[in-house]
Amino acid sequence: MTTIPFDDWLRFAVLRLAIPPSDFWHLSLTEWRVLTQSASAPPLRRDELCALLKSHPDKTHDI
Repeated sequence: MTTIPFDDWLRFAVLRLAIPPSDFWHLSLTEWRVLTQSASAPPLRRDELCALLKSHPDKTHDI
């Protein structure tokens, strides 16, 4: 049986990801994997980002 390194995971979550311990213990395994896996998608190119910003502009609020 493989031991799960919860101590190492908790240390990483608190020190590197700034996740409070109470929040760490509420994460699902799927959420933990998403937080700790490196991104597989390449970053957006400038033209892709501009198109995204144009199609979804920030909402402004009158104060």
